[in-house]
Amino acid sequence: MDASPYEWIPGIKCSLHGAIDDARGNITGLYFCENECLNGYFEVKRQTILEYGLPVSVYVDRHTIFKAPSNSKLTIYDELEGKALAYTQFSRAMQELSIGMVYAYSPQAKGRIERLWETLQDRLVLELRLAGIKSIKEANAFLPGFIQRFNARFAVVPREPQSAYRPLPVCRQRTGREEHIDIDDILCRKEIRKASQGSTFSFGGQTYQLSKNNQVVPLPNKAVITVLTSPRFGMRAEYKGGVYQVRKTVRPAKVIAKKDRVKRLIKVKDDHPWKNGIEHFTYEESDSELVAAIYDPKGWE
Repeated sequence: MDASPYEWIPGIKCSLHGAIDDARGNITGLYFCENECLNGYFEVKRQTILEYGLPVSVYVDRHTIFKAPSNSKLTIYDELEGKALAYTQFSRAMQELSIGMVYAYSPQAKGRIERLWETLQDRLVLELRLAGIKSIKEANAFLPGFIQRFNARFAVVPREPQSAYRPLPVCRQRTGREEHIDIDDILCRKEIRKASQGSTFSFGGQTYQLSKNNQVVPLPNKAVITVLTSPRFGMRAEYKGGVYQVRKTVRPAKVIAKKDRVKRLIKVKDDHPWKNGIEHFTYEESDSELVAAIYDPKGWE
């Protein structure tokens, strides 16, 4: 797998993400994005899996999309799961799918995909112009037919006829039926959050609740939630093996019972700059929540 920045569309420089099969030399996926990005590689991998199955491994360069920097630290959740190395979003998805990752140390090491870019920068560019493609969206819609024609002409017969691709694993649903796993729930960004008061959690400056059949899913305080985000489905959340829809809400105000409030009297010295006519003030507290009341001799409180 690799990406190639180039003026693929007249007047538009963008990055084409792609993957090529090592044995047959056929393209397994192509996808345009404005820049080399995680979503582009996820889309290519999605095309590959749905068309052929799960590959044994993927050969990539050492871009930070694929390999975390050597100084990256493990999160507490990674340590609890026994992980030895920090994962990127892409390598985490490959680990969930049991796909190995091999890292190249030079462009020459992944010569097949590099030669493919030379071919496509000639052949694909001309076909896009002949088709009158003028946007990235139109180009992505054009690619499936191009891949089919390209593979029919240039793919070779592999030395070993038995395929190394594996079928998607199946999981048993609550209804008792067995279905293939939803790869969209794996080929996405995943971030950990903790639930707080009112079965809510925060993400991106907003407050959300889990929802199922238009009903709020109750969450215990500090429950660990995995937030899934993708251009394909927007936002979902995973909790205890289930994937739920989410909806925006307002975090409920924390109510402090009177019996839990502690009253204290604080006296201020006469020469203190806070004085300014105020003789004293009291405040009520519970944990970190403060409710203050200021007394002034002039009669306001």
